[in-house]
Amino acid sequence: MDEISVFQNSAFSQRRRPQILAAFTASIGIFTHGIVSSWSSTAVPSLLLDKHFENTTIEEQSWIISLAPFAAFMSAPLAGMSVDCCGRKQTMIIQALFLIIGLFLTSFAVSVEMIYAGRFVAGVAMGAAVFAPVVYVSDISERDIRGTLNSCAQIMPAVGTLFSFVLGSLLDWRWQTFYSAIPPLLYLILLMIVPESPRFLLEHNKIDDAFDSLCWLRGTSSSDDVREELSLIQTSLIKPKKPESCIQKLASRNAFKPLVISISLMIFQQCIGYPSIIYFSVTIFQAGGTLIDPHLSSVIIGILLVFIVGTSSFFVDSIGRRPLLINSGICSTFPLFVLGLYFYLKPIDSAKLESLEWIPLTMVLFFVATYASGWINVPWLVMTEILPNNVVGIASGIGSSIHFFLSFVITKYFNVIAATIGMQWAFWTFGIFGIMATIFVSFCVPETKMKTLEEIQLYLNEVVDSSKASDKKSFKPAGDYKTFD
Repeated sequence: MDEISVFQNSAFSQRRRPQILAAFTASIGIFTHGIVSSWSSTAVPSLLLDKHFENTTIEEQSWIISLAPFAAFMSAPLAGMSVDCCGRKQTMIIQALFLIIGLFLTSFAVSVEMIYAGRFVAGVAMGAAVFAPVVYVSDISERDIRGTLNSCAQIMPAVGTLFSFVLGSLLDWRWQTFYSAIPPLLYLILLMIVPESPRFLLEHNKIDDAFDSLCWLRGTSSSDDVREELSLIQTSLIKPKKPESCIQKLASRNAFKPLVISISLMIFQQCIGYPSIIYFSVTIFQAGGTLIDPHLSSVIIGILLVFIVGTSSFFVDSIGRRPLLINSGICSTFPLFVLGLYFYLKPIDSAKLESLEWIPLTMVLFFVATYASGWINVPWLVMTEILPNNVVGIASGIGSSIHFFLSFVITKYFNVIAATIGMQWAFWTFGIFGIMATIFVSFCVPETKMKTLEEIQLYLNEVVDSSKASDKKSFKPAGDYKTFD
C-alpha cells in the first residue's frame, strides 16, 4: 500500500513538472524587474567614479534613477494590450529582447545620453515584467498550487534586487550591468520551449493549440485527460454578442469593480512608501545618524526581502490573500510612525537621541520585513485573479502604469518632499496610507484562495449581475464562498 502511495505521489509530481518549468521561466521575467529597478542603488555611486561620468550632475543622476519607472509607466498599457492581442508568451519574448538591448546599451555607454537610452529601453521591458509573467503563471497553474507558484514567482523581484546588490558590491557599474544581461538571455531561451497560455488560445478560438498547450502543461499526451478542464475554461470566457472597444470592456459590469480594486491596490502598494525606503535607504540612514556601509546595508535589505517574501509565499494558499495584506498593512505602518517620530525629535534634542541611532536601521528593516510579507507581491496576484480574461491584459497594464507612475514620482521627488514638509511628515504620510490600505482591503478586496480562475469570475459575475442570481443554484464551487465576502 505504501509503495502504491509513493508511486502515485511520484507520478503526481512528475505530472506537475511542466507547469512548474513554465512558471519558473515566467518568474525569470519578474526577476529582471528587481535587476532593473534596483540597478541605480549601487551602480550610480560607481558610475560617478568613471572618467566619462565624473561630472554627472544631481539632476542627471535623478533622471538615471527615475527613467526606468517612467518608461515602464508609458509602456505598461501597451504591454497590457499586447498580452490580450499577441499573447502572454509573445509579450514576454518582446520583454526579454528589450531587456537585453537596454542592458547592453547601458553597459557600453560612453555618455549620459546612452545611459538614458539604455535605462529607458530596459524600463519599457520592466513595464511588462510585473504582470505579463504573473498573468501567464495564473493561466497555466492548477488551482491548489496557483497561489504558491505565483507567490514563488513574486519572490523573484526580491531575488533580482539581491542579485543586483551583490553584483554592485563586487563589480563596477559596467560589469554589473553586463552580467545582469545573463538572466534575460536565459529567459529568452526557455521561452522558446514553454507553450502559450491555453486560456489565451481559447479566447482566440485556437482550440487545437489550446489542447496541445494544456496537455504539455499537465504532463499528458492524451487530450481526454484535459478535456474537462478545458471545457471549464471555455465556459468561463466572456464572449460579447458584438465586438467591444477597450473602453466598453473596461466599463462593463463584470470588469469595472475588479478594475477599481486592482487600481486601488496598486496605488496603496506604492503610497505606503516602499520605493522611497529602498531607493533612499542610505540617505535615510545618514540623515538619522546611523553609520553603516552603503553596500552592506543594501545587501542586508536584499537578503531580508528574499527571506520574507519567500516565507510568505508558503502561506498565501493556506492563510489567504486578505489576511496577509491586512497583517502586512498594520505591521508596516508601525515603523513608519516610529521613523517619523524619530526625525521629528532629532532636531529638537539630538544629544538625547545619540544612544538611539539604531532606530533608523532597525525600523527600516522592520518596515521592509513587514511590507514584504504581503504588500510587495499579493496585490499583483489578486489583480491577475479577479480581472476577467478578456480585459486582464489592458486592465493589468493600466494598474501597472499607475504603479510605475507613482514609483517615478516618489523616487524622483522624495528628497524634495522630505525637504519641503520634513522627513517626519513624509513617513507619517506613508503611515496614513498604510492605515487606509488596511481598511480598504478589509472591506473591499475579495478572498480568492483555493478558487479556480473560472470560479472567481463566475462568482463576481453573479454578484454584479443580479439577474443571474438563479444560476447560483446550479453552480458548485470547490470551496466555501463565504471567503469572497
